[in-house]
Amino acid sequence: VQHGGPFTLALLRFALAAAVFGALAVAARAGWPGWRAFRHSAVVGLLSLALSFGGVYGGMHFGVSAGISALFIGAMPLATALFASLAGERLGRAQWFGLALGFLGVLLVLEGRFGIPGGGAVGYLCSLVGLVALSLGTLYQKRHSTAIDLRVGLAVQHAVAAAAILPLAWWGEHFRADGS
Repeated sequence: VQHGGPFTLALLRFALAAAVFGALAVAARAGWPGWRAFRHSAVVGLLSLALSFGGVYGGMHFGVSAGISALFIGAMPLATALFASLAGERLGRAQWFGLALGFLGVLLVLEGRFGIPGGGAVGYLCSLVGLVALSLGTLYQKRHSTAIDLRVGLAVQHAVAAAAILPLAWWGEHFRADGS
């Protein structure tokens, strides 16, 4: 994000991935989904890709350090478990302990890499949106988007994410990237 707008970078990433997964799906002659499966994959693309990466990249653009951004995303299993339990799924003590241990592992790996806290409220809000969207997208995909060829699903998800990010990259950043 030091060399381009966060949404421009996300757009490039999503468009390239959509093309690659689409080509793989065509080469494999994978079956294309009906409208219902397509719609579910589109929702997953919006949540798990457009909003989560847009939030993280946006947070970094507004000054949140890479270490803090990684900590937000590293908290995804805990956030997902929390949302799942709010939705009625039951997790045992051993599962909660394992999740907490995993989060502690993220903290240990990132120790010393947090940088100077910065970013202000907008940056941290963007990062939080990224975390929540990724967690909700994971739960949504688990419940609604399993009956689709993986290559097709990923092509749809990335194409939808690229389309969602396109206006932000175009109007907000004018496709700013220095090419380095």
